[in-house]
Amino acid sequence: MTLRPLPMAGVREPAPRAVRHTVMAAVVGGYLLAALVVVVANGALSRPRWLALHLVGLGAATNAVLVWSRHFAQALLHARVTSERAAHARLVILNAAVIAVLIAVPAGATDVAAAAGFVVVGIIGWHVVSLAVMARRHQLRGPLRRVVGFFVTSALSLVIGAGFGSALAGGWAPDDSTTQQRLHLAHAQLNLLGWIGMAVLGAEVVLWPAVLRTRMAPQAPRLAPVTLYGAVTGLGVLVTGILTGSRPAAVTGAAVYAAAVAVAIFPMILTLPGRPSRTSSAWWLAAATIWLLAGVVVDATRLATVNGADAILHPLVPLMVLGLIVQALVGALTFLLPVTVGGGPAGNRRMAGALERGWQPRFVLANIGTLLVALPSPAAVHTAGWVLAIVGFGAFLPLLAAALAGSDVVRGWRTRHQR
Repeated sequence: MTLRPLPMAGVREPAPRAVRHTVMAAVVGGYLLAALVVVVANGALSRPRWLALHLVGLGAATNAVLVWSRHFAQALLHARVTSERAAHARLVILNAAVIAVLIAVPAGATDVAAAAGFVVVGIIGWHVVSLAVMARRHQLRGPLRRVVGFFVTSALSLVIGAGFGSALAGGWAPDDSTTQQRLHLAHAQLNLLGWIGMAVLGAEVVLWPAVLRTRMAPQAPRLAPVTLYGAVTGLGVLVTGILTGSRPAAVTGAAVYAAAVAVAIFPMILTLPGRPSRTSSAWWLAAATIWLLAGVVVDATRLATVNGADAILHPLVPLMVLGLIVQALVGALTFLLPVTVGGGPAGNRRMAGALERGWQPRFVLANIGTLLVALPSPAAVHTAGWVLAIVGFGAFLPLLAAALAGSDVVRGWRTRHQR
């Protein structure tokens, strides 16, 4: 079995893909910056908690998953890179719809919000079809062919989860409060554990050894299908339990999903070098996976002991948004951006150096802040946690802006427009 390695330093990406990765990084950074502003402004805006959550989850994470899942699928399937026009069109339409949702929901324009939400569903469905066609045309033998299933399942989870969200936003869900609570909770579980969690688990099968610059653990290809089927089964049982009002089924599903995450962590541990990694990407990505496992355990505990969607999600959402989503974005961008748009060994080192700057204190502050936000503690402790998390994660944004400004793509764009 052979696996084409991820593009590394010295191998130039085709210009359209390099541009797409650059634009995606800028868009992700913009959504994260907007979320940071919303968190700081808090009560000055309508529905600040909802807005900040969806800026990160629907805005930043959706753009990243859309681009990176295609990137990893191409690498895994040895797919020949053809025209990227359809992929670019999906990103443009996606962001127009996302912005419409982010504006319409706080403004109370329910029909616009619902319609835009279904456009997002359509774009992700289109993305699923493109991955399925790619997989059909480029067959890969061996267990690693299953890894593409993570990305397909991830996208299908958002299709269903965003569909629930659009129905709720448009007022099309049944008036029964119990049904609406169940739809709201299922919407959150599908988006957090399905859309984001499945994408992270799939990406790390390939990304983790590349970040460590080592061989994939021999057990990883065999355990990847176990993780995939376990996580899919767990998520399906969890959501079915929520929608049918079966607490035991929901808790069992969360427990099965947690076991699948633990299976995914095992080959990651086996791949660790004898000494600690000097690259920040490994630390960010490892922490994101640990927070995913912690989040699912918290989820199972809340599902077993608490009633009401808001009560279940209250500690879970900030833990997953900060610990999993933002942390995974920082780690993946730190590694993949130099690889895809660095422009050769010198550019790779220059961009990586810019993104790695001061990573140890940023990492410590971000994770201590996430822990304080997640723990049941007094308001003052929660506030301190948010401050630490904002400083730790927020410090990455100017580094990202500086790295993009110095990239070959941006410098080439400037040169062309100065002539």
